[in-house]
Parts: sequence; C-alpha cells; structure tokens
Amino acid sequence: MPFRTEQTKMPWITQNRQQPDKSTRDIPYITESIRHEITEKYFPRYPTKRAALLPLFHLLMHAHGHIAHEAINEAAQLLEITPAEILDATTFY
Repeated sequence: MPFRTEQTKMPWITQNRQQPDKSTRDIPYITESIRHEITEKYFPRYPTKRAALLPLFHLLMHAHGHIAHEAINEAAQLLEITPAEILDATTFY
C-alpha cells in the first residue's frame, strides 16, 4: 500500500505549554480572607513562608474545589517562591 500524505494524520496534538493559558477570571483565587488567614495564622507558625504551602492548598481546595493555574502564580507571589516549586508540590500531592 503506498504512503498517502493526504490521508495520514499525526496521532498526537502538539500544544504550546511554555506559555500559561490566559486568565479568564477577573477576581483572584487567593481571596483576601485566604490571604489574611495564611499571613496571620500560618506564617507565624513556620520558620519560612514556603512551609505554609500545604495549608494554602487546603484553603484553596476548600474554597474552589481545585487548584487553578492562576492560583499557582498567585501562591508563588504570596509565598515568595517560584511557580515551578508550587507546581511540583501540586502534582506530587
């Protein structure tokens, strides 16, 4: 059977995963109440801000039911760590 390029389709779809999806949400995932609870309740308990990551995950999951990509960037700013470190933790847990 000869090779036909017009009928041959690639079995995979390539996507640009280098750039995050554009946010379609105007309000932040880390609300003022979540931010206040993390800064007032959890930051004093731990030696670094990074250690408050899991409590922040719990608060986000309780509030939204999932951890959105935009929330990862917001958490990185709040905890002063890279989004990659937060993404590593979200995929591990």
